[in-house]
Amino acid sequence: MTAVQEIALAIDQLPEKDFWFLTNALIDMREFHWDQKIIEDALPGGPLDLMAQKAQQEFHQGKTYPLP
Repeated sequence: MTAVQEIALAIDQLPEKDFWFLTNALIDMREFHWDQKIIEDALPGGPLDLMAQKAQQEFHQGKTYPLP
């Protein structure tokens, strides 16, 4: 049995109150890590920053079209 399977089994045996506390805590952790990843990607030279630079360059070159 893998560690994840053991954890899932233990979670399944928690009292309902503890189950909901844990799942809410895990969701908060996931959202925090997602936000941190976006912040890192948006830093100068990051993937989102580079995409924004390319989009602005294409806009200024007249390579974009207005939305309908």
